Amino acid sequence: MIRCDIVMFTCSTVYHLYHCTTFCVTVSFRLVLTKLDFENATLSGIPSVLIDRLQAVMKAAARLVFQSSRYDHVTPLLHRLHWLRARERISYKLAVLVF
Repeated sequence: MIRCDIVMFTCSTVYHLYHCTTFCVTVSFRLVLTKLDFENATLSGIPSVLIDRLQAVMKAAARLVFQSSRYDHVTPLLHRLHWLRARERISYKLAVLVF
């Protein structure tokens, strides 16, 4: 069930990220993070393959925000946006909820 949800989320999000206007860019990457944060409890402990798919969506959103090439390094972009990696973000949000 979770695998299907993540696959559908990543496919639809990447589609919408690359087919939106400049106004939609801010809204799009906020939706990516909101969706990821909303499902932290269910995303805890999922396989690395699925985490990698979520990370790819975050990278695509970062590239879109900065209008960088697909071949540019994405880590500096994530740092400039102050975004954690997908696995670290899930752990952080769960820790905030627990403590």
